[in-house]
Order: sequence, then structure tokens, then C-alpha cells
Amino acid sequence: MGIMKLKTVLIDLDHTLCSTEQGVEAALEHFAALYHLTNRNQLKKQFGIINNNLFQQHLTGHYSIDEFRLKRYEQLLDQNDIPRDSRLSLSTEAATFTDLMNRKCVLFNDALDFLKHLKTKPVKIGLLTNGPADGQRTKLESLGISDFFDEIFISGETGYSKPDEIAFTHAMNVLEGRLSHSVMMGDSLEYDIAPAVSLGMQAIWLNRSGKQPIPDPSITTVDSLKWIQAEDFFFHSDW
Repeated sequence: MGIMKLKTVLIDLDHTLCSTEQGVEAALEHFAALYHLTNRNQLKKQFGIINNNLFQQHLTGHYSIDEFRLKRYEQLLDQNDIPRDSRLSLSTEAATFTDLMNRKCVLFNDALDFLKHLKTKPVKIGLLTNGPADGQRTKLESLGISDFFDEIFISGETGYSKPDEIAFTHAMNVLEGRLSHSVMMGDSLEYDIAPAVSLGMQAIWLNRSGKQPIPDPSITTVDSLKWIQAEDFFFHSDW
């Protein structure tokens, strides 16, 4: 297994470098405290269903990002039978809820060392992430990792979302990289790996849980960034 003449690295953010679970838990804890709710497991399940359903409608253009955030919070209130006259300012609380979700996300324990290691190599590094500009920028500010990247590509800023191939080619054009000398690292086969491979890039699938089946043995698959760092199989000083 090897990747030759690597010059450009694209890396995903959510579920690759950082976990969003802690942010969700912090936001739900705040919500539960405001409205004196005790069943945290039920609240988490409700949020998961509401968030997934509304986000799909946002992706299809049915709701703007601001409408999505407001409706998500409002439906969570409705699901928990919070009386209208007991509710606080919807827009203010929805904004606080979203901010907590983004600010309380955390790096995986292998991410910082990997980024430090990668930064010592003669490659250009780009972050390629889907999401609203304000939310992803808040995460990056909280995580303190922006300086590791030569360029940051957020779909809410560029207008190009994975898995559309233009998201990848746009990033490569800005970084002045060649697809054949580049690699994409991410946790999603659909959004990160498949489009990169289709374009002729190398790809490394980060399957942290190890539970998903490997669809193609030719895809380089790891369960930790530590493995890539330890092997260092494609970062050679003579490239």
C-alpha cells in the first residue's frame, strides 16, 4: 500500500478530526436545564430524529439554514410539550443552542498530533468540510486548528458541497494541486471517499468505529489517524 508523490492533502472536519457528540450533549443539557426535563435519553433520541429530518429538508432547499435552526429548536419544544407561555425567546435560545453545539465539539485524541506531524511535511493541506460558514468557523475557532491548513473550504462559503466533484476540483485549483498527487481523508464513503476516487485522487477512509463493512479492498482503510502517522508511508522528504 502506498501513495506516490503526494503533494496535496484534503481533510474532512466533522467525525474525522472532531467529534460533534459532546456539542450535542452540551446543547441538550442546556435545553433540559431551562425546561426542567429529566429524561436525557429520550431528549437525545428526539433531537436525532428532528435534526436529521429537518436537515434533509434544508439540503433540498426547503429551509434556509436559519429556518432549519429555528424549526429544530421549536420542534424540540413541541415534542416535550413545553407550553407556549413558558417558552423563552425562540430566536435567542435557538442561537444559543446552535452555538453550544459548535463550541463544545472536541478533537479526537489522535487529531492534534496528526496535524502537527502533517504540518512538518512538504505538502499543502486543505480542510474540506460541509456546513454553514458560521457554524464551521465557530468549531475551528473553538478547536484552535485553523493555522494547520493552507486553505479552508467550507461549503457555506464556497457554494460547493461534497459529494459534488466541483467541491474537490475547486479546492485543488486553489491549492494548485494535481489530482493524481493528492489524497482525501474522511469518515464518509459517500461524501469523502467515493468522489475523490472518481476524480483519480488517492483516498483514506477513516472508519473509526470499525463497524462498517469495507466495500472495496482497494480503498485504504484505517481506524485511527495514529496509524497513518506511525506508518508515514507516503510522506517522504525527497518528494
